[in-house]
Amino acid sequence: MAYEHESNLTGAYDRSPQFPLWDSVLNREGKIGQAAEMVEAQTILQRKIRSIGNLVARDGDRVEGADIIIDVAAQTVTLIAGKLYVAGRVLDAPAAVLTDVPMTGAVHIGVRLLKTYVTELEEPALLGLMPGSLSEGEAGAARVVFALAWGFSGDGGEGDLYSVYLLKDGVAIDQTPPPNLTGINAQLAIYDFDANGNYIVSGCSVSALGKDGADQVFSIAEGVANIKGQKRTRYAALRHRETESFDLFRIPTEVHTFGTNPTIVTLNHGPIATIREVLVEKEVTDTVVRGGTPNGSDALVNTGVTSILEVNQGATTYATPADYTKAGDLVSWAAGGAEPATGSSYTVKYRYLGIVSATDITATTITVAGGVNGGQIQVDYDFKLPRVDVLGLDSDGNSVYLKGVSS
Repeated sequence: MAYEHESNLTGAYDRSPQFPLWDSVLNREGKIGQAAEMVEAQTILQRKIRSIGNLVARDGDRVEGADIIIDVAAQTVTLIAGKLYVAGRVLDAPAAVLTDVPMTGAVHIGVRLLKTYVTELEEPALLGLMPGSLSEGEAGAARVVFALAWGFSGDGGEGDLYSVYLLKDGVAIDQTPPPNLTGINAQLAIYDFDANGNYIVSGCSVSALGKDGADQVFSIAEGVANIKGQKRTRYAALRHRETESFDLFRIPTEVHTFGTNPTIVTLNHGPIATIREVLVEKEVTDTVVRGGTPNGSDALVNTGVTSILEVNQGATTYATPADYTKAGDLVSWAAGGAEPATGSSYTVKYRYLGIVSATDITATTITVAGGVNGGQIQVDYDFKLPRVDVLGLDSDGNSVYLKGVSS
């Protein structure tokens, strides 16, 4: 038969869930009364009470007590006994200890509504009481009992979980003491926010804890903040991890002078992100064989030649520009002066730019070796552009990180 009551008790029916527009039960003289009509009258009334209650509070609001104590190391959450608004009712929430609660990520701590049905089999006091009446000692109506049980998201419990606390990495985001009724707070929030905006009441100072791997880690101290007019209270510091990201600007050639070997170079921009290439001016003496073309050119061993210091053959020292000149990475004899004989060897002392690896890279400095004192250093690198970011709290009390614009 249709319309059986959710309790599945024999003879219990309720049509009102299928007819949400019903507003009341109208009894008529001369008509046979039904037990279902009394059930439906209660269901309709409870529906009205809940709709009004929801204007004042939301499921999971604390009315009294129900404080939370978190032990991150033991992965336990201790709940103090209290009263909560759930399903249009203010119900007692028992003290409880939850174990194996995840302490990373977001976890909801809340209650589930337990509904039981009591008949004369469980409670003999429900048998008829009036002596001498037809109902004496006879079974009558059953009773509905509501109770709350604490749990957390992902614990495998059955039924809807009404969130009371949100844990983020083991920290309760909002612990504003009761009575903390959402509907009333929403009305007060309009006036507070219009008059004062967002503000810190106490605490909530931010500390930078440094880098952990690729993340920058911050701590937001315990405290009270009014956000969008809503008061958010925490009794423990909240950590925020943010993967470090930044915009880069490339400096293709930045010139410095080599000092002692090795030398520490302070770059013009920082923090340094990437060292692409470092060239230092080196000094060498190579043996070169004169080519077969008179007044021609001879290639040097290295490229990136910056200057030719000496050209010698035995006791003969050639002069520049009368005898030779530097033509790129070549020794040019086009001047028409003296030059070594075709096929003979001569020595060239010169400087050139060679690639080296930077070591001991800090935010602003690098260390290079292998150059000549007073010679050039050319650095190709990327640096991180400055940016002002904001670490704040959203309207629920969660930490939020807002990135600025690099400049």
